[in-house]
Amino acid sequence: MPGNDIAVVVPVLREADNVASLIAELHQHLGAYDWEVVFVDDDSDDGTADVVRSHARTDERVRLVLRVHERGLATAGIAGMLTTKSRWIVLMDGDGQHDPRYIPDLVRPLARDEADIVSAARAVALVNEAVLNVRRRHLSALANRLASLFLRRQIADPMSGFFAISVHGFHSSVRRLSSGGFKLLLDFLVSNPAMRHREIPFDFRERRSGDSKLDLANAWQLLCFLISKMLGGVFPPTFVSFLLVGASGVLVHFAVLYPAIWSAVPFAAAQLSAALIASAWNFGLNNSLTFRDRRLTGWRVLPGFAKYLGIASVGIAANVAVAMTMFNESRGFVALSALAGISVDAVWKYFMSSLLVWRN
Repeated sequence: MPGNDIAVVVPVLREADNVASLIAELHQHLGAYDWEVVFVDDDSDDGTADVVRSHARTDERVRLVLRVHERGLATAGIAGMLTTKSRWIVLMDGDGQHDPRYIPDLVRPLARDEADIVSAARAVALVNEAVLNVRRRHLSALANRLASLFLRRQIADPMSGFFAISVHGFHSSVRRLSSGGFKLLLDFLVSNPAMRHREIPFDFRERRSGDSKLDLANAWQLLCFLISKMLGGVFPPTFVSFLLVGASGVLVHFAVLYPAIWSAVPFAAAQLSAALIASAWNFGLNNSLTFRDRRLTGWRVLPGFAKYLGIASVGIAANVAVAMTMFNESRGFVALSALAGISVDAVWKYFMSSLLVWRN
């Protein structure tokens, strides 16, 4: 079996039209190496897996890892890396924006034992707008500034998704990576500061087909990832996101609660109304941000929301009961009573929602 030198791991989602051209380019630029390419497909609905299989039947260098119950770019990359036997592992996107001609340049410092991980750095400000539109350019620049600040060292492109890592560097770091992490390069650098890192410049190409998957939710993921790392990795990024969404729900809760009380609505009724509205708010944000890799779309939103309300109803009942108890014992202290109810509600919703609504 080929692949003793280089394994190129390519996470894909709806990239059926880009598979053939990428394989052809790998053959063109990696002739001096014993290589393989591992496509990790998150059960795309455009036939990506079938296209990869058809190439694998006639090309022994092509392999497929199909994931049917998991989602996420970082976890897909790790899954593919764990299947390889190569000395060096390259991670790249499958949309054509990462040019395979740079792979030898990425691998060369690893082969000379001058680095443990080598990344391809974009000059984001200089990328043509046809390749990286204004929104993506600003998002990338912001993410790079945040990541560099967190790493406490200047890195041209810490958010790059195109890098090579030695097999030793990978296996010495993989168990330290964040569960549900954001960008693997950043995760490696944060999780294992002892890794020797180098960068090479590269030209960011225009994607061949398909849609960009970079949006504001990626910036949210980065924020939650960095907070998780600041807390020592005790809380995974999804839990951090759930807490932040819950914090915004607290604001919604009080925005409903106090006007209701000022309007002479009984406290129990006001608390119940506020809890219901805040639950709907939290469901929407968690579906878009926290559980983005398991996001409910189309018709699945309605039964998902129904399940969430069923789970929330138990939490709301506990919320109101605890809040009323605290309200009576604290002689009408509204804020403390409401927060006590909210905390019980939030813990219940997180664990049960992870199990029943946004399952892997």
